[in-house]
Amino acid sequence: MAHVTIDGRDFEMDTLTGDAKMQAANIMVIDNEIAHLQTQIKIFQLARAACVTALLQGVAEGVAMHAAGC
Repeated sequence: MAHVTIDGRDFEMDTLTGDAKMQAANIMVIDNEIAHLQTQIKIFQLARAACVTALLQGVAEGVAMHAAGC
């Protein structure tokens, strides 16, 4: 029998009503989308951190060049 776990509770899909099956399916779709979005957020946070590092390095090099008269 297929089952689904939602908020730590296991449900046997075969024992659910049609409406409950639909709600369980909706919850699974929503949970998958949330996980996907959380992954995207992590990717964007890493990309942002790399851009900040590049900016700070560029500013530091520019300050060093300016101080050296370049």
